[in-house]
Amino acid sequence: MRQLRLAIERSRRSALAGMVVMGCGRSAPELRDAIVSGSAGGSHGAAGAPSSLLPSATCKQPRAEAHCDAGFCRIEAGCYVMGAPKDEWGRGAISSTQVQVTITRPFEMTQTEVTRAQWEALGLTQPKQHTEIGAGDCLEPSCPQGDVNFFDAVEFADRYSKKYGLEACYELEGCSGELGDQLACTSVRLSAPSVYDCVGYRLPTEAEYEYAARANATTAFYSGPITQQTGPDCFLDPNLESIGWYCYNSDKRPHLVAQKQANAWGLYDVSGNANEWCNDIYKPLGYGEGPLVDPTGMPRTGGDLTAQKDEDRVTRSGDYLMPAYVSKNDWHASFTDNAFGPNIGIRLVRTLRE
Repeated sequence: MRQLRLAIERSRRSALAGMVVMGCGRSAPELRDAIVSGSAGGSHGAAGAPSSLLPSATCKQPRAEAHCDAGFCRIEAGCYVMGAPKDEWGRGAISSTQVQVTITRPFEMTQTEVTRAQWEALGLTQPKQHTEIGAGDCLEPSCPQGDVNFFDAVEFADRYSKKYGLEACYELEGCSGELGDQLACTSVRLSAPSVYDCVGYRLPTEAEYEYAARANATTAFYSGPITQQTGPDCFLDPNLESIGWYCYNSDKRPHLVAQKQANAWGLYDVSGNANEWCNDIYKPLGYGEGPLVDPTGMPRTGGDLTAQKDEDRVTRSGDYLMPAYVSKNDWHASFTDNAFGPNIGIRLVRTLRE
């Protein structure tokens, strides 16, 4: 119950701040900056300054086309601008600062959030740490699997890899609890030199997630721009309405996957329905100086993914409880590794060698 309340409270604070969730150790000036940017409509920069970072002449992105099979979609390698323009409504003033990013290797990504059926197909029972929130739960096999913390997510990825004869990407040590029942570990490391070198299934990096979610789009959603609002947080956004479940249309509960329009890669629910864990440690001051090539999102080298004191983990997508701007392509929330809730789920990726 404590971890669920923490997850919900952090999500609510992120929506009120108009930026990503504020965690322990972050300073008051950063919070004030987030409130000004999100609630007041974003910063526009100095007079005459461009509102959007323009990619370099060598930054090329292939045409996004759907090539999906057996629940996975192929995402081709390419270059894009990560983050949001300075004048995009709901943008975090610092954490969403744009940067050019190149993904050098193609990868496959699950077409939807991992479902309850996929979870149970590994012989797993539903998490004991489940708690109802909102108006009700989604209990059908095609509902997104929720109530998973970060340790559950990486352990699930390892078991999924082993099912298909692939080397596991993660090595967990010092663990207590069980998968779906307060699993917590003192160390999480990669089995390969970098996350992109892993052979098996894993969580996406933030850079991979946004690249896949955008599918060449430069707008707030892959379906178009966000509608600026001055009233209550929970408002109708026509472009999000067609592609995702959020506070305005969800009836405060998760929904079956793949019920809205897919993006050009063939991916469903990358905006709304359930938050999805990423490998990255949350960076409140942005992604750093660009251009970046295959960013891992980790402040340490050597394959160490363990979150240190006052470090939170990134989730992407937004969820069914949150306002429209939380489901924007650039939005990233943050949770402690042991946070869980029915609004936090999993989406897997795997680096492709061909």
